[in-house]
Amino acid sequence: MFHVVKNGYVSFLHKMNYTVNMELKKIIVASNEQNQRLDVFLVVQFPEYSRSFLKTQIQNGNITLNSKKVNAGIKIKSGDDIQLNLPTLENISIKPEKNIPINIIYEDNDFITINKQSGIVVHPSESTPAHTLVNGLIAYYPDIISVGDDPKRPGIVHRLDKDVSGIMVIAKNQRAFDHLKIQFKERSVKKKYIALVYGRIIPDNGTINTPIGRSKSQPNRMSVKRIGDGKEAETHYKTTKNFKDYTLLEIEIKTGRTHQIRVHLLSKGNPIVGDSTYYLKRMAKKTGMNRIFLHAYHIQFADLNGNLLKFNANIPEELDQFLKQLT
Repeated sequence: MFHVVKNGYVSFLHKMNYTVNMELKKIIVASNEQNQRLDVFLVVQFPEYSRSFLKTQIQNGNITLNSKKVNAGIKIKSGDDIQLNLPTLENISIKPEKNIPINIIYEDNDFITINKQSGIVVHPSESTPAHTLVNGLIAYYPDIISVGDDPKRPGIVHRLDKDVSGIMVIAKNQRAFDHLKIQFKERSVKKKYIALVYGRIIPDNGTINTPIGRSKSQPNRMSVKRIGDGKEAETHYKTTKNFKDYTLLEIEIKTGRTHQIRVHLLSKGNPIVGDSTYYLKRMAKKTGMNRIFLHAYHIQFADLNGNLLKFNANIPEELDQFLKQLT
């Protein structure tokens, strides 16, 4: 259980030029919550924060156990008093950053379609407050700041993981945002990916439709669940080429769950090459790539007049070179 201390807000101007609130929270560990690592326990309580961010806050003394600075791996006990003084970004004022690469494929008065590079986070969060795609978009098109439902995600209707590259569509005005949002909700937007996985996938073509939810043992990861325990998730895959130790796939998703493609392919015993989160880090390093081999190459949606727009994003050079080495 935890409660928010009402008078525990302190506003200040961060050096990155956005407004941050510090919120004081307090948790008393229940008997059925003991014997967990402190950082693992906290990421379940506060899923809006990443585990790495929480570990940093513990190391900095912003999170204390029984009023003492401790290590992130300490095991908590029943009755322990955890106090957290953590930032929130409720009043964020995002800073434009002209050095963020924006690779535009298509642009009109309503939409921008881009090819996102790997290594770029899409929007600011408590753990990544700056240097995101959104910071670059605001520098390129300042009017986008007022578009959308969330001030931290102006114009953003969907996202790609940090180390995933590929095509994204961004709304330039509220009408376009609402129009895209409806299409994503109705699952009429078609998205296709290219993925290279370890091993031979069986059968060559198929559908994975097991539910997905947050892992109980590793809260920063997702996992497949039993029906009723997770959210519906549907992934279609098709083999395009077999290599000795790998398989190249074309993937189309009907739902957009967090880490959906990665988790579904892992559940079949075919993790994506370079994925150090869901597979062995040493295997990811062995590839020589600093990213996952997953690229969103195609998107299809309707514009405001009902015209169907289709776009492709070329595979990045580092992935193309890896494939050439295999052949």
